[in-house]
Amino acid sequence: MTETVAAVVVTYNRKQLLAECLDALLAQTKPVDKIILIDNASTDGTPQLLEERGYLANPVMDYVRLRENTGGAGGFYEGVKRAYQAGYDFFWLMDDDTRPMQDSLLQLYSSFSVLDEKVGYVCSRVEWVDGKPHFMNIPSVSAIVNGVPFNYYEKRNLYIINSCSFVSVLIAKEAVGKSGFPLKEMYIWADDVEYTMRISKNGFIGIYNQLSRVVHNTRDNYNVNILSGSACNMWKYKFGIRNSLFISRKYRGFVFYLAKMIYGLTIFNFKLLISMRTNKARAIIINTRSHFSSFAFNPSPEFPDE
Repeated sequence: MTETVAAVVVTYNRKQLLAECLDALLAQTKPVDKIILIDNASTDGTPQLLEERGYLANPVMDYVRLRENTGGAGGFYEGVKRAYQAGYDFFWLMDDDTRPMQDSLLQLYSSFSVLDEKVGYVCSRVEWVDGKPHFMNIPSVSAIVNGVPFNYYEKRNLYIINSCSFVSVLIAKEAVGKSGFPLKEMYIWADDVEYTMRISKNGFIGIYNQLSRVVHNTRDNYNVNILSGSACNMWKYKFGIRNSLFISRKYRGFVFYLAKMIYGLTIFNFKLLISMRTNKARAIIINTRSHFSSFAFNPSPEFPDE
C-alpha cells in the first residue's frame, strides 16, 4: 500500500503568499495526497481568494476556517491532529509564506527509506528570497544525537539534528503517535522547536536534508531576538521568550532554567537598556514579564488516544 502525505499549512492574513504556497504544493513531483489548510480566522479576504481561484473546488484541498486566531501553535495542533485522525502516514508542515521547490517533498520523503535509523522527521534547507539560509529556520545540531554522530550520513547530504522549525518539515505518523500533538498553548514561536525536540527525545532521529529546498518569503531575513527584532513583531516576544524558557526548563533542567532566568532579568535587560535606540522600555517590560510568566507555564501534550 502506498504511503500517503498530507501537507498542513497554517495561514493568517497573507492570502497572496498563501496562493504561491498552494500553487507550489500542487506542482510537486511527488504529489501530496491532501492539503489541510488551517485558516486562523483571516480578515483579508482569504476565503474569497480561495473560492475565486478554484482552490476550494480541488478535491486535494481540505479548508478549515477557525473561529478565532489560535496562533501558529494552535493552527499546527489542529492540522496535525486532523491529519493523524484521517490516517495519513506523513505530515508536511509549513507556514503560508513558504514556497517549496518542485522536488522538495520528494527529497524529504526519500530520506525515510534510505536510513537504518528510526526517523521521526526530516526538514528542508530553508532559504530567504536571496538564496541564503534563513536565520529563523536553522536546525539545531549537536555532535551526537541519540547515539549517532550528526554527520554520519553526510555523503547522502543528510545531517542529524535535534530540532527544527515548522517551515517545511515532514513528520512520520509513528512519531506523532508516540510524542503527541504540538502544544497549542504556546501560541506562537518556539512551538516547532519544542515539538521536534520532543520527538527527538522520544528516540526518533531528526534529519536535515539540504537537497530539499524551500523559500521562506518573510519581509526580512532575521532571527527571533528582541534585541534586534522589528517593532511590529515585538508583541510576539512575550510568547517567544516565555516558550524558550519553558523549553529550557523541560529539556535542560531547572538549574539551567534558573541560570537563564537570572541572566535574562539582569544582564539581558541591561543590554536592552544600553543597546536599543527605540522601544527600549517596552522591550524591557515584555522581557521581564515573559520571564516571570514562564514560572507557571507548563502545558502538557495531548496524545492521539486521549
